[in-house]
Amino acid sequence: MDFNAIPPGDGLLAYQWHSGFAAANQNLLPRTEAQFQQFVLDGQVWTAKDERGYAGFVYCVPDSNASGAAESWELGGLMVASREKGQGIGSILARLVLIDLLVSENPLSRGEKIIAHVLASNREPRNLIEDALKFTRRDPVYIPGDLLPGLPVNADGCVEGDVYELCDVTAIVSLADWCTNAPANLKDGRQVNIKLPRGYTLQKCSESLRVLASKLCLRRGQSGSI
Repeated sequence: MDFNAIPPGDGLLAYQWHSGFAAANQNLLPRTEAQFQQFVLDGQVWTAKDERGYAGFVYCVPDSNASGAAESWELGGLMVASREKGQGIGSILARLVLIDLLVSENPLSRGEKIIAHVLASNREPRNLIEDALKFTRRDPVYIPGDLLPGLPVNADGCVEGDVYELCDVTAIVSLADWCTNAPANLKDGRQVNIKLPRGYTLQKCSESLRVLASKLCLRRGQSGSI
């Protein structure tokens, strides 16, 4: 199974897969073609793929303010094909997109948050977000449904969800440890082939993440939280 950022030339085919998946899954925000294609062009969408086609997607994209500056980055769009459930594909994808973001963009150094939104009714991704990725749960949110077309709403017409934030140095250290001990195979034995951008290696990413964690602790005078 190959894991990599989607090449720009594959953007249309990738969007078609995303669109079909979102249409069948009310827990996933359907992105417009223009949005998704821009995410691909910016190298922010990661995929798992083999000879049978796409097995999963995830992205980490900026949430910009009116001036266009990123205030936070959202981990989202996690999709795993039904035939591949239970193989560990989602956890590999989520870690890789976070590692790429932290190493290439280092948004935490600029005070930008890394967050994930989960529908209140959606229990499936919480173990991954809380236990594996070590995000911290924040306050619930209620967003008018017309701002998030395609997601279910409550009786007041709002989308109910929980916000998670990557806000603990141990989460970064955990990602560094994962780089050192990344799985060589899926749970069914198929080989995991990871292609990192910009000439990175997992070892270099591990080293960069440990430096990042140390600098954040020193800068804020804290031993555990970012």
